[in-house]
Amino acid sequence: MYIRKSLLILVSVAVAMAMISCNPSVKEKQEGKSDSLSMLVPAGSSGDEAIISYKPVDEAAKDKVVIRPSSIMQDSTFRQVLKQIDAKDYAGALTNIGPFLRDFPDSPEVYFFQAICRTELKQFSAAIPDFDRAIQLKSDFADAFNYRGVAQFYLQRYDLAIRDYDEAIRLKPKFPKAYYNRGLARANVGDFEGSIVDFDRSIEQDSTSVDSYNNRGNARTMLKDYEGAIEDYSKSIELAPGNPEAYNNRGAARQLMKNNDRAIRDFTKAIEIKPNYGDAYYNRGRSYLAMKENTKACNDFRKALELGIKDASLYLDEFCK
Repeated sequence: MYIRKSLLILVSVAVAMAMISCNPSVKEKQEGKSDSLSMLVPAGSSGDEAIISYKPVDEAAKDKVVIRPSSIMQDSTFRQVLKQIDAKDYAGALTNIGPFLRDFPDSPEVYFFQAICRTELKQFSAAIPDFDRAIQLKSDFADAFNYRGVAQFYLQRYDLAIRDYDEAIRLKPKFPKAYYNRGLARANVGDFEGSIVDFDRSIEQDSTSVDSYNNRGNARTMLKDYEGAIEDYSKSIELAPGNPEAYNNRGAARQLMKNNDRAIRDFTKAIEIKPNYGDAYYNRGRSYLAMKENTKACNDFRKALELGIKDASLYLDEFCK
C-alpha cells in the first residue's frame, strides 16, 4: 500500500491564565478539533494504489497546557512576549525573549517558549537544546518532553521522539496529544498496531480529536481493516464536515473494497471542498477507470498531473493516448 504521508504533530500551548496557541484556531464548532501541524515525508510510489493523505484541515484547535506559575510568568513584559506568540509573531517573540535568558537564567519556561518559537519557525535542531535545558531545570516538565518529541520527529529521529513521548505520558498519564503524537511516530516506523493503540488512548481522553480518528483510519487501512477505517473516517467527517482529507481517505478505503461508485462520491466531495486537491483527482480517476468511464478518468488524471501528482502520468500514458 502506497501512502502519500503528511504526518501530523501538535505544537500548541496555553500558559497560566492566558491561552497561547502555535496553531490557528478552529473558527466553527462543526469543524471539531484538528490537532497538528503537517510535514511532507517523501515516500516511494508504485502508481498502482490509491493515495491516502495524513494531512488534516489547516485549522487547529487551541489546547490547554497548564504550567505552574513562577516569577517569570508573573512578569508583565514576558506576558507581552506570550501575546506575540499568541499572535503567531514567532520571529518577533524569539527576538524579544532573548533578554529573559539573562534575567531569568534558571527559568525553564523561558527556554521552553524559546524552543516553541524555534519549532514554529522550523528551527528544529536549534529548538532541541532549549528543550534539553528546560527539562534539566524541571525534570517533571511533561510538556517539554512532548514538544521535544515534536522536534525530534520533524528531524526524522523517530525512536528519540517515541522515547520523549513515553516520558511525557509517564509524567502526565492524561495527555491525549502525547498519545496522538506517539501514534504518528509509531505509524511512521511501520508499527501500525502500536499506533492504533495510541490513537485509541488519545480518543478515550479526547473524543473530539478529528485527526486521531483520521489517522487511526489510515493505520487501519494499512492493516487492510477497511471497514474499521471507514468508520473512523466517517467519525472524522462528522466532527469536521469541511475536512477534505477525511473524504479522500474514506474514498480510498472504499476504492480498495471495489466500491467505486461510493468512492467517487467521496472524492468529488473532497474536490468540492478543496478544488486543487491533486490526490483526490488522481483517486477519482482510478475509480472512473475501474468503472470504464475512461473520458472522465483521463480528465481527472490530467488535472492531477497539473496539480503535481506525477503518478498520474502512468495512467495517461497507458489509457489516455
